[in-house]
Amino acid sequence: MNILKLLAGPLIGSVIGYCTNYIAIKMLFRPRKAIMIGSFRVPFTPGIIPKEKTRIGKAIGEAVGSTLLTQEDIKDTLLNDEMKAYISSSIVEKLHSIAENEQTIKATVLDYVSQENYEHYKERIEDIFTEKMVSAIEKIDFGEYISKEANRVVQEKIGGSMLEMFLDEKTVQSFTEPIGERVNQYVLDHGEEMIAPRIQMELEAIEDKSIQDMLEGQSLDEERMANAVEQIFEKAVSSYAVKLMEKINIAKIIEDKIEAMDVMELEGLILEVMDKELKAIVNLGAFIGFILGVLNIFI
Repeated sequence: MNILKLLAGPLIGSVIGYCTNYIAIKMLFRPRKAIMIGSFRVPFTPGIIPKEKTRIGKAIGEAVGSTLLTQEDIKDTLLNDEMKAYISSSIVEKLHSIAENEQTIKATVLDYVSQENYEHYKERIEDIFTEKMVSAIEKIDFGEYISKEANRVVQEKIGGSMLEMFLDEKTVQSFTEPIGERVNQYVLDHGEEMIAPRIQMELEAIEDKSIQDMLEGQSLDEERMANAVEQIFEKAVSSYAVKLMEKINIAKIIEDKIEAMDVMELEGLILEVMDKELKAIVNLGAFIGFILGVLNIFI
């Protein structure tokens, strides 16, 4: 009987500690909505997490966005040796498969873009090449070349003849210089309409060839390709990825995601992550209650 009396205190304390912690943990999530008696809200309703879901989401978002997942963390992750090696090997492998593809260049490109986009980019390329060619030709003074060459040919033809007496160099230039000027003006006025069809024909001839045909006789240096890809990737990440991350508000995304979650879904997520820890707290409550019960015997 004395043993039962001795054990009663620790056992009751253990049960109280267990039940208290169990109820406290349940009250984190329950009730999910406020319980009203008339205009009076029952205390501790709703549970802490349903009531503070918005504040919790904001706090988690700020913690992740400013501490756990910074822009430097993302940059370092993207630029570590393993990631760079994976990116370069994947792209080089893809380039090899493209190079061995017997499809035409047009068919290969259409695997990745729509017909509409393909035509748009094709026209844009034609315009760029035409503009560059016309610009380069306009910088060449064809009129001067033609004028000089015509002058030289005429001088050669009339050299030693009677015409040489009447057609001196200055007179010949008076005929050839206007021709050169007309040529330059014609290039300015009609250069684009002469070059554009030719550019179009060349591009159409290229798009009907396969990449394999284009690379025939050319060897692909994998090491150089991999190094080039790594350099381009590193430059792209350094120049653009960080700037892009500045535009992405990670904290706000996480906050909105948690705010949009149903309370039951949020509860399931928390329990999935902390199930063992929460059970340990309940068991710890039982243990502390038991210890206090034992101490009560001696106090």
